Amino acid sequence: MVHYRHSYHAGNFADVFKHVLLVGLLAGLNRKDKPWCFLDTHAGAGDYDLGGEGAARTGEWREGIGRLEDAGDMAGAPELVAEYLRLVRAARGQGAPEHYPGSPQFARALARAGDRLVLCEKVPEVAAELKRSLRGDPRAEVHVRDGYEAHALLPPAEKRGLVLIDPPFERTDELDAIADLIGKSVQRFAGGIYAAWYPIKNRHLVSRCVRRVSRETGKPVLNLEFDNGEAAADEIRFASTERHKAEPSHRPGADRGRRGAPRREDASPGIVRVIEKVPMHACGLLVVNAPFGFEAASSLALQWLKPRLAQGSQASFTIEHGVAETPER
Repeated sequence: MVHYRHSYHAGNFADVFKHVLLVGLLAGLNRKDKPWCFLDTHAGAGDYDLGGEGAARTGEWREGIGRLEDAGDMAGAPELVAEYLRLVRAARGQGAPEHYPGSPQFARALARAGDRLVLCEKVPEVAAELKRSLRGDPRAEVHVRDGYEAHALLPPAEKRGLVLIDPPFERTDELDAIADLIGKSVQRFAGGIYAAWYPIKNRHLVSRCVRRVSRETGKPVLNLEFDNGEAAADEIRFASTERHKAEPSHRPGADRGRRGAPRREDASPGIVRVIEKVPMHACGLLVVNAPFGFEAASSLALQWLKPRLAQGSQASFTIEHGVAETPER
């Protein structure tokens, strides 16, 4: 069975969005001296080589972390963005200059001596990569198990913590599975912070998931979304089959890996219809029990990121409430 490999997408605009907000959530936990637990339900490999075959094939990181590295105005970056970039640089300073840290590495970098990381990854070979990336850190433990069973690991002994749900979206019912997991988890750990990342492919299904989580948990819900403004649909064009016999047809820039390989379908004799997939252009983070101050800090960060990650004139972000924000715990 072929499994999702995040190495193709690491460091893209969605990773920047997700990890800047993750830094904000962890910073909220660090405001108090009490220890916390970070539970990552779909942890992945932990760190990714942007010079490797997967990242080189898609080149998505160039429109994400690459944009920020090339920008010349980092001095004015909001606190969450500045801390995110500091952590990326620190991870690369450990002998991996072309690597991009995954969510476990951001949590590990911000964890204090008494904090703990519980990381779930169901693919054994990926879990082995994750373990290697942790370099024997005693604060971290890896569970080779399905992340949708992670509610069984709750509540944490620390009684404070963040549950990150970041699945590969290989299932057609992934949003329903996320809502199910949040519901089961809140029953066991009502005071925990929950953050679920999702791509925006079907607006109706996303809205239904957000409403369901808000209704069934009865907890404060904050939904943050980011759209880089790139075109949303497949692009269809027609070309002579004679051209395709001579050489593959590509859009300008396709060799940079920003779009998937063209898919061809016969339109009529001598003519081929080429359908080129446009990559994900919008994603969101659904947060339950957001820490005090997170919304304001996130708004500043996303406002700053919007023009720098934009790939079209319609780039935008939204922050919407399900229920009012909670006081600081």
